[in-house]
Amino acid sequence: MKKLTKEKTLSEKAYAVLCEMIAKMKPGENRLPSEDDLARLMGISRATVREALKYLIINGVTTTIHGKGTFAHPSVFSVRNRIDLCSDFMLMLSEQYDDLTVDTDWMEGAAPSQLYQDVFGDSVPGMTSGWTYRAAGKVMLYGYFEFCSDYLVKSVKAGKPCTSLLQFSRQYMQKPIDYCTMTARMGCNAAANAALQLDPDQMLLRWDEKIYNIDDNVVATGTIYVHPTNMELSVVTRFAV
Repeated sequence: MKKLTKEKTLSEKAYAVLCEMIAKMKPGENRLPSEDDLARLMGISRATVREALKYLIINGVTTTIHGKGTFAHPSVFSVRNRIDLCSDFMLMLSEQYDDLTVDTDWMEGAAPSQLYQDVFGDSVPGMTSGWTYRAAGKVMLYGYFEFCSDYLVKSVKAGKPCTSLLQFSRQYMQKPIDYCTMTARMGCNAAANAALQLDPDQMLLRWDEKIYNIDDNVVATGTIYVHPTNMELSVVTRFAV
């Protein structure tokens, strides 16, 4: 195995090397060497190896069983559009497509959705927007997002167009967004179906979101509608061991 030289992002380098190793593994031959052996093979410390292994576990690439070792899952690398790893759809799509666009429609005076009212009540105004994501000329997703005005620092008209929610939060909100909780449902929405170029009464998979900033405040709500043929979303889960 190629030894690594000491660099600023050594654990990231180790992670990349481990991913290359795992990608070549076959079923039944997927047990990783021990931390000591990996550290020796790569010429780095156990602490650096452990940091890289931590992210493999987080990403669902490995499973560690006490007393038996760490087992790798190369099949995970073939799973695309993992919503358990990334809910920034522009970033997700950029891993597969170069031709990406997102069109935003800011809806001044729009009535708040039930989801927004459930979170913020009916007395706190929000900024409503529709986001249409396209890749390779196909409409993939439609997002309906409502940002609570209590956390906005300026009008959207005062800045540049945004292509992602994280970029929007850094430009227009008090603190950047950090994560969201998502609930899967089925639904039909006239604006979403029109944006996705579908029949107005077609039922769609949707994800209802509560979006949190770095301070753990709920700062926005959203509903993502998924095109039934152009876009697929995946999740990697595991059974208890």
